[in-house]
Amino acid sequence: LDRRTIKEIYEYLIVLQRRRLTACNRWIKTSPSTWNHLRINSKT
Repeated sequence: LDRRTIKEIYEYLIVLQRRRLTACNRWIKTSPSTWNHLRINSKT
């Protein structure tokens, strides 16, 4: 892997994370109790 490829993969992952976050935020608004449950579990 050359630097350009790594940079492209990195940027792609950032885009994926952002999309996932927006999807999660939308989902969190609909079910906050489930989100709290997940957040508590992820701390461990």
